[in-house]
Amino acid sequence: MTDSPRPTRVVLATRPDGRVRLDLHAGPLVPRVIDRDGTTAEVALVSGGALLLGGDRVDLEIEVGDGCSLDLVDIGGTVAYDGEGRPSWWNARITLGRDAHLAWNSLPFVVSTGANVRRLTQVTLADEATLLLRETLVLGRSREEGGRLETTTTVTGRESPVLVESLFLDGRYGVPGVADGHRVIDSLLLAGRRAPSVSDGKANGSSGDRAPGEALFLPLEQPGTLARWLGRETHRSPVAAIWDAWRTPPSADQGTRVDEAVSSGRCE
Repeated sequence: MTDSPRPTRVVLATRPDGRVRLDLHAGPLVPRVIDRDGTTAEVALVSGGALLLGGDRVDLEIEVGDGCSLDLVDIGGTVAYDGEGRPSWWNARITLGRDAHLAWNSLPFVVSTGANVRRLTQVTLADEATLLLRETLVLGRSREEGGRLETTTTVTGRESPVLVESLFLDGRYGVPGVADGHRVIDSLLLAGRRAPSVSDGKANGSSGDRAPGEALFLPLEQPGTLARWLGRETHRSPVAAIWDAWRTPPSADQGTRVDEAVSSGRCE
């Protein structure tokens, strides 16, 4: 991509007349409706081409209005290819209204050897909003050492930050205390409420030692919990089971009709 493409936008919000509108705008990722019912919707994100190449930029804007609930589904993961040192960007801006809910179980984000990626996730939460976000970062494809990744996640509530985290990863150089020699960092963030207990009751535990193969749970000062697993192979991660335990679909107003805008620049 030589020019900055327009952002991919998904907006689920209640209109003044009480109806709920789902607006979808295609960018490098194309949003497609899977299901919708009342104030809830499920939307797939489909790549419109090969992503990410050197110089590519992907911008996602996700907005969930007051009292609405959105599930995002990735169709295929993302591979950042060897860009010969040229940087690429992946930015997601998420805004959740009062009593809004977003669940996004994203698929692996693979940083190939030679890739140079800057990734930013910004979330704003209103009162009683909840976010369940999974991010799986993988250094390198099979038998690769992996490229360079700078990633920052900020989650802000109405009055104070919920989470601010920056990670720098480079497959050529291990960073003690970050990936600790592992190539997979699988994280699940629940923000806006405390995590229910997982099978062993440790979901609300401290950030102390963990047994090999287990996820580490980090309770946040504001309501929320971060679960993280480090490993070599994505299929060995326990985070999928934690997702199932933490996933609590919010109730929806079944009497409200969803209108999807279909016009120029919007997807069916």
